[in-house]
Amino acid sequence: SAYGGSRYWTMVASPRPDMQGGREQDVWFRFQQLRCSGARLAPPCELVGTPQYYDTYWFSNSPITDRWIRPELKANASGFYGNLLAVKRYWDRELAAEGMMALSLPDTAGTNGSWLTDQALFSMVRSMISRDDTWHPRYGVLPGYGVSLQDGFQDTFTSTATAALEWGMFPYARGVIDNWLRYYTRDNGMITYRAEELAQSGRMLTIYALYRDYTGDAQLLLHHFGRIRAHAQWLLYRFGIIAG
Repeated sequence: SAYGGSRYWTMVASPRPDMQGGREQDVWFRFQQLRCSGARLAPPCELVGTPQYYDTYWFSNSPITDRWIRPELKANASGFYGNLLAVKRYWDRELAAEGMMALSLPDTAGTNGSWLTDQALFSMVRSMISRDDTWHPRYGVLPGYGVSLQDGFQDTFTSTATAALEWGMFPYARGVIDNWLRYYTRDNGMITYRAEELAQSGRMLTIYALYRDYTGDAQLLLHHFGRIRAHAQWLLYRFGIIAG
């Protein structure tokens, strides 16, 4: 810039933590501009102007639109930070209810332990928030993916269920497994997807065994035993064909 420093905008999106089953996600945004004295955003930095807050996806702020909304109803800092705190409290409760393990990874010359911990934890949170109606999986994003016909992708189930079990997130693992056997496994053991994956199909049996071993819960598997058995018999049939 002309003054020899640098400036940039920051944007923070804070979703409403619980939509109570709604498929439309409410969100709060904060935009603010910073000016730094050093080159390439090097500090010291200071705020330029005032932050802008929005509680809608429609970003607009003009003399005309300002007349449409009473001042006390406009998005403001109180609403944004109140929602940010609600998000923190919501996920503290959710993760505590899962009873999951806590990680403490060391920093080394090649890795940052705290970043790796956050990455692993946030991956599980992303898995949870990407499911429709709590349990229905999603695979990929548009275009091409992220549509209902891709929901039954086997790797989505096996990776999520395995991670949940190893993290000790047994309530989440139970919901993921129950959803898979209830809606994506057919009575004949086949999977409701465009094709079968032998490696992932074999992994499913391991997941069921691990769930019983880790949790002691046999009732879930007994409830779906007919489909699990049909799935295992199909694998044995395929093995027989390959083995000759």
